[in-house]
Amino acid sequence: MVTNYPDRYQSLGSSATHSGLRILPILITLIIAAGISGGIVTKTGNYWWFLFLSPLVTCIAAGLLFTIDSSTTTARIIGYQILWGIGVGCIFQNVLVAIQAEFEDDEELVPQASSLVPFINQPYSMAGSIFANRLHSNLKTYAPGLSDEAESAVIKSVTAIMDLPASFRPGVIQAYAKSLAPVFLSALPAGVLASLSAFALLTTVFSKD
Repeated sequence: MVTNYPDRYQSLGSSATHSGLRILPILITLIIAAGISGGIVTKTGNYWWFLFLSPLVTCIAAGLLFTIDSSTTTARIIGYQILWGIGVGCIFQNVLVAIQAEFEDDEELVPQASSLVPFINQPYSMAGSIFANRLHSNLKTYAPGLSDEAESAVIKSVTAIMDLPASFRPGVIQAYAKSLAPVFLSALPAGVLASLSAFALLTTVFSKD
């Protein structure tokens, strides 16, 4: 989300800096959600509900982000970003809490279990390939007649859109929006599996002693 979504704003003519600023809603929400959920878990000791519900919230946000196109309003996009930030923010640090609680009696296993956390990002690492493949196809559909050289430039850098003839820009922007949407579908299976994995936990609360 954070790495791919600025492309949408740049495709509409925003600078890289401005595009980065326009994803602040997700970053701010993520930080706030992480802080609030962490405070609740610290007070109650119960983290299971966050592990179960947060991935489902992320799935809902991913589904909504999938619906975006070049006509989607900024207000709706910000709302989807906030929902995504809540889902991700409430789960990320609680995964580490769950690992420590699960292996409280076998502390030597904590580093091994923690080392698996980076694999959570694997579905998102495929996003770049998904986007590039879809963009190549969608450019043929929404910007017919675009030269191979221009197409290659657009695929390599979103800023190349502003160098295209005005007649091609609307189609290329639409192609970008249509290509970006499927990227968020990679979060759906990951979110469902993450939510179901909560049922595999033997420990659902951590000791505050």
